[in-house]
Amino acid sequence: MDFLSALFCMFFQLTHSQELKENQVNISNSISTALLEVTCPGDIVVSCDQDVQSVFNNWLNGFGYIGGGNVITTDLSNYVPPQPGELLEVIYMASDINNFDYCKGRFRVLNCNTAFCTYTQGFYGNCNGKACTVYLGEVNAQEIMKYAILKHGGEYNFGSVVTGNYFKLTSNDIFGHPNKCSNAIFKLLPGGGAANSLSGFSTFNNYSTWSDSNPVQANGFNAGKINNVLLSQTITLFFNLSMSPELNDFELQTHFSTAATTFCGSNVPILSSVQEFEIHSSIINYLNTNCGGATVKNLFILANKALGNEAIGNLSIAKINEAVDAINRGFDKCRIKVNAQGQESLKTSLIEVKTTDYIVSPIPFNDFITVKYLLEDNSDVTFQIYDYKGNSLFEIEDHEVFQNKEFKIDLPSIFKNKDVLYLRISSKNGSVVKPIISK
Repeated sequence: MDFLSALFCMFFQLTHSQELKENQVNISNSISTALLEVTCPGDIVVSCDQDVQSVFNNWLNGFGYIGGGNVITTDLSNYVPPQPGELLEVIYMASDINNFDYCKGRFRVLNCNTAFCTYTQGFYGNCNGKACTVYLGEVNAQEIMKYAILKHGGEYNFGSVVTGNYFKLTSNDIFGHPNKCSNAIFKLLPGGGAANSLSGFSTFNNYSTWSDSNPVQANGFNAGKINNVLLSQTITLFFNLSMSPELNDFELQTHFSTAATTFCGSNVPILSSVQEFEIHSSIINYLNTNCGGATVKNLFILANKALGNEAIGNLSIAKINEAVDAINRGFDKCRIKVNAQGQESLKTSLIEVKTTDYIVSPIPFNDFITVKYLLEDNSDVTFQIYDYKGNSLFEIEDHEVFQNKEFKIDLPSIFKNKDVLYLRISSKNGSVVKPIISK
């Protein structure tokens, strides 16, 4: 008898013994001859813009049963949402005098205050590139790729073995040559060409499998370079997911924004560095309908299906490639997701005025800050304060602007003991973002 079977047997015996404690179970007094059957909600990953408690309550309500008589079930009243980054698994059990049934549900909250670290295929194609990583510290590209391939047994098939359309990447391609920069991976990446399904099997170590330049350029100046951009981007995502596994659960959105952080390992974004990325809605809809959710993990699976020429409906392979590229670039060199609220005001395309046009003091502040205008412009000025996630916290305008004026801004007490806030000063001539710190 295995462990779970023994556990269920114990549960059945205990729940129907006279010594059962009332606070451990819920008992239904209804009697039914119908077969007992339990139901569990689907696995949930709470994204950064969702209310954790509300989602958790709805998820718990999904546990239940039908049929049976005098049914005894697992007590769910003491469960609370897990901490960000942690996984909660609930085994829901139900039994009556004749039957026993169980199911499982998992609930996870994304750690939204952590930067994801990805790098582009151009980085991985540079044998001397240095990177900041979450788990490996500061390393070079080869070390990241070596870690990824060994984590998967020394080789990985991109595409589909089932259809026979796949490219095999091996540890020999990454670190088989004693001269680091002479390894095949630095020829393969960065790749280019159109995004297409693969045709048959290929691997770098067997020239005959790509002598037709599919999917690797067989001759000329770019000999040895991947000429299928979906393949090179998918290989890049493979390295990135191995290095930053939490990215697997990142929920895709048609528009999302990320910002660089103040230093390697920091979770404080530089709002002046915000960039916006797009993923076509058809990709997200397909993943939600057919793949169990629009996550980066499922996008990686979809990209391999497309490479393997498996059935993917009417999806555009080019759109799949764009989505993979958006993730690879979206968190390039360790970036943190910021809220879309106030997105327009945070785009990096804004024209910024010279920082010498304003003097902000005192820093650090206590109850107020003063902004002195050095510019000659007399147009209205708007002041906005954001937290490190990009949430708009406070806004005020000055309609009487003149040179050398000092404009005092009284700040709410809730701003005290904040690590870093960002003050955005805007006029018709542009805007500037300044970090401010409270005492």
